[in-house]
Amino acid sequence: MSDATRNPPSIQPAETVSNPLPDFSPESAAAPPNSEPECPVAIGRFQVVCKLGAGGFGTVFKAHDPELHRDVAIKIPHRRHIENPEDVQAYVNEARLVAGLDHRNIVPVFDVGRTDDGSCYVVSKFIDGCNLSQAVHDRRPSHVETAQLISIVAEALHYAHRRGLVHRDIKPGNILVDASGTPFVVDFGLALTDDDFGKGSGYAGTPGYMSPEQVRGESHRVDGRSDIFSLGVVMYELLTGRRPFRGESPEDVQFQIVEHDPREPRMIDDSIPRELERICLRALAKRARDRYTTAKDLADDLSHFLSSAGSDVAAGGISIAPPGPDRSIAAPATAARPGTAGLETPPSDSPRNSPSDVRPIKVVPKGLRSFDARDADFFLELLPGGRAREGLPDSIRFWKSRIEEMDADATFSVGLLYGPSGCGKSSLIKAGLLPRLAPCVLPVYVEATATDTESRVLKGLRKQCPDLNEGLNLADSLSRLRRGRGLPTGCKVLLILDQFEQWLHSPPEHSELLAALRQCDGGHVQCLVLVRDDFWMAATRFMRELEVPLLEGQNSAAVDLFDLRHARRVLTAFGCAFGSVPEKHAELSSEQTTFLEQSVAGLAQDGKVVSV
Repeated sequence: MSDATRNPPSIQPAETVSNPLPDFSPESAAAPPNSEPECPVAIGRFQVVCKLGAGGFGTVFKAHDPELHRDVAIKIPHRRHIENPEDVQAYVNEARLVAGLDHRNIVPVFDVGRTDDGSCYVVSKFIDGCNLSQAVHDRRPSHVETAQLISIVAEALHYAHRRGLVHRDIKPGNILVDASGTPFVVDFGLALTDDDFGKGSGYAGTPGYMSPEQVRGESHRVDGRSDIFSLGVVMYELLTGRRPFRGESPEDVQFQIVEHDPREPRMIDDSIPRELERICLRALAKRARDRYTTAKDLADDLSHFLSSAGSDVAAGGISIAPPGPDRSIAAPATAARPGTAGLETPPSDSPRNSPSDVRPIKVVPKGLRSFDARDADFFLELLPGGRAREGLPDSIRFWKSRIEEMDADATFSVGLLYGPSGCGKSSLIKAGLLPRLAPCVLPVYVEATATDTESRVLKGLRKQCPDLNEGLNLADSLSRLRRGRGLPTGCKVLLILDQFEQWLHSPPEHSELLAALRQCDGGHVQCLVLVRDDFWMAATRFMRELEVPLLEGQNSAAVDLFDLRHARRVLTAFGCAFGSVPEKHAELSSEQTTFLEQSVAGLAQDGKVVSV
């Protein structure tokens, strides 16, 4: 497959010319100056026209196919990547896999072959255009254009991910724009393989665009979400004109990727729509599970933004076609100047370090008490994790979607929310979930005790469903509700049993509660149990008694303590609430920043901080 440099001969590869930061990849650092092959007359049956350029993995030539009368791009890997016949065969095998991809925005592989000296080559479609760094050199794309381009690339990535191929080296240099304005992903599946991990510097890829798991050399954890992170870096760069992770050395860049959150894009350019900032930061989540699950989810959020933004596109430079099957991004009329700063330097009329109106967290401190519905307006901002397009953290959306589901076969009967003491389980439910449930869900919230949990639940039921016969016990009441009697049409009852370890600690032998909860069906009656994680075995036995299997991601989910990065953000928010630090985090003094870092470090135990 072709390198990132399938462009006219006058355009050099982005990673060696246009990128303002040096290419810190171990391949480029190790390459001898004379390691690139000279321009041959022919490669196999193909007549070489010119050398297009060289990247970290190989050299690319433009050639002509005399049999099919078309121009092609031929890539020959550097010798150090194919030192023995097994390497050659592995390269050819992976090229064949990529040749099976058939997507309008992925450069297709036409052929593979071997040279007389034992090397190999890959023949792919020749794209007459330039890479993304060069395409946007003279003018950053508008927000709508950026969303359009990233959405197109995300759809192409999703197509490949579904077929088991991960790119592992998404960057502007590996996104080409042809003369008609169509973007293509290049070097799919061939830029890096799992075998590259653990060699040399312990990572593979282009620093600045690698995911945290790539930086750590965790090849077994690299999947489609790693490409989503890299695409998030590209999106950040298009939105702000600078990369989110920068440094003077490979080690600096790696440390930034693993340890530091990027500045919010709107702190750099406050004209960036909040929704695009949210989408971008979710793609850049440090933990893979906090990113978009699939590239299609990322594309869908961007498509939703585009449909909300309308079809107007800023005049001049790059233009984006309306959403549809043939969406494309058009290259600017002017060519890029070799050796200039590319994406890193915004044009003179772009906002620079403009004041940000990023909304700070407006906290109302409550001491050691849990947050409740009165705190719902700001509580979501205190939660870690990715955000859906409606702004809900994944931890809330997980339960909300399953609780509001009325089809008993598509939801759960009894669920379990667990976590360590002080992780904020009660606040998550009272301030995060309950205020946002649909009106069709009738919640009954009870703090469990060792002796009167059943009577509390029954009292709450009768308050929510006044048509219930007061002479019925708890089990009979839930049985009646399960059959839809005494329940408003189209509604369900949700029982929430908080601090359930109190009941688990000394449950009666023949518990009325167990008999009652067997009536939960998910459609009319549902129950969510909150318990400390050190009661996990007791909770497992309880669920076993109910004959309800515990399935993570279906009817159970964990709430953890805060990691250090999020704890610092929340501590800053509380400092704002007390008037001790400025609301705009960019205005923090060095002393305040040091204090926050030292405070979080002092509060931490095993890398976690108790939420309260």
